[in-house]
Amino acid sequence: MVTEFAELAGLLCHYRQEKGHSEARDHQKFIEWLEYHRHEEIKNLIVNAPALQKDVDDLLRLDYTQLMKLRDLTPSTTSEFLSKSSSMHKKPLTKEQVPTLMHFCYCNATELYEEASILKEKGKYARAFFLCAVAFEELAKIPIALNALFLPSTDVAAWRGFWRAFNSHGFKQGAANVYGQRILKTADKERWSRYYAKKVPINIPLNALKLASMYVDCYDGVAVRPNKLFAHDSRDVSSLFEIVKSRLDAWAGIHSTIDKSINVVRRSLELAKRMNFNGRPVADVIAEVFRKPGKK
Repeated sequence: MVTEFAELAGLLCHYRQEKGHSEARDHQKFIEWLEYHRHEEIKNLIVNAPALQKDVDDLLRLDYTQLMKLRDLTPSTTSEFLSKSSSMHKKPLTKEQVPTLMHFCYCNATELYEEASILKEKGKYARAFFLCAVAFEELAKIPIALNALFLPSTDVAAWRGFWRAFNSHGFKQGAANVYGQRILKTADKERWSRYYAKKVPINIPLNALKLASMYVDCYDGVAVRPNKLFAHDSRDVSSLFEIVKSRLDAWAGIHSTIDKSINVVRRSLELAKRMNFNGRPVADVIAEVFRKPGKK
């Protein structure tokens, strides 16, 4: 699958070179270009797969540098590919890469929620809860990713801390639960009430429940399967689904397309120029926050 994705990115690179940056964002023109150059198999695959059409639209909006990196992402083995992940190589991101990361997190959270809903409808409550909890975590990566805009590329400790937070289940769950609970609650009470008022209660051990929904464990020495702990549509299950759905609805207006995420990044950079914390620039404060865990 990685090789096929890289091949598609390679074709888009050629298309972009021929058509220029503005015309190259047109989905239909890319299909016509594939047909003209006799890439019939790929063209038919895209035309007959709605999900792939969405992927193409996303790729069409990437800048040329990112397309070239995707084109070159052709490892010989799965292990080689995984060795390039952010948990292994904590590389800095450019400002152009951040909106793509945020948009893709939104897309993946949406798909996780949809798949969880299918399982819930089939009465598979344990696995439904697990996927919904992962969707909750994936949504938290959106505001975490925004911080990458303000980290200096040379600050190794800050980037190490950033990727540690980005890949930490506990950090993501905490971030997802507190997002919008302070500033937004004061600045836009109506939006807060509509999308963020519902949150996972403090006394609910979300990570422990997530693990219990996937793995067999012993409770007081007694082995129990997940489907026995999640035998029906309990309040824990239904409330998490309600919370994730409300968060998805909230993020849809600003991250459902790459162009929307790009606008968020532009507005955030402009806003940061006018803000400070006790006289200190926003970037300095954010870098310091991530530098502390990054030094451990």
